[in-house]
Amino acid sequence: MDAKKNIAPGLYVGWVSDESGYEKTRSREIIGQTLDRLKNNRMLITLYHKDYQSGSTVLVDFGEQLVIDRPKDWPDNISRVRVVFKDEGRLWNFFQVAVRSVSSDYVYTDVPVELFLLQRRDNYRVDVPSGSQVTFSHQGKNHVALRLENISAGGMLITLKGQVLRPGDLLTDLYISLPGGEREGLGKPTELKIGKAEVARTLRGDNHIHILFGIKFLLTPVEEDRVQRYVRSRELELLKKGVG
Repeated sequence: MDAKKNIAPGLYVGWVSDESGYEKTRSREIIGQTLDRLKNNRMLITLYHKDYQSGSTVLVDFGEQLVIDRPKDWPDNISRVRVVFKDEGRLWNFFQVAVRSVSSDYVYTDVPVELFLLQRRDNYRVDVPSGSQVTFSHQGKNHVALRLENISAGGMLITLKGQVLRPGDLLTDLYISLPGGEREGLGKPTELKIGKAEVARTLRGDNHIHILFGIKFLLTPVEEDRVQRYVRSRELELLKKGVG
């Protein structure tokens, strides 16, 4: 099989950002180069579909279709998979393809037409699991957020009842309890303790009773590492869960 015969330069050149915070490309040249590296360097890939996660496998060949070494526990009813892998820069990449056929040794899929790259951004926000909680101190009083909307490596968005905070206010002793993805069959509960943060902005909710507060973390190096680890882990959980 000629691995490159169907990978001609495409009309879409380079990477563009999408609304989800990913970088994506439809460049046939970039996709072809990526498949070349996956195949020639025997880079490990993982296949996801709903509740299924394969063990590490490899791309054996590609041309008119992808030829993937069949995982030992491959189910019979999968028609579409998300292929996830880390590139040379240790960044997560993925693409989605339809499964054409399966043999005793290989899984055959379409060639991807779109490739996604999870770029690292401090302001990239991830949704949190149901039941996540936030407590903090402000001017000597303890507060409990009604809801943690999302979190990033640089801050979070919370909901409170009434205008109890204003931009520039200092918050201390923040405690963030995150059930992780355990309820979804993914991840473990996480607890984040942050010494200081400040209110960056406020937004009034649709009901005009609850107000959204954008909180900027003032992190120590140790705190920053822990928050970044969680955001990256949660991002991957959501990536896996999103396979349909």
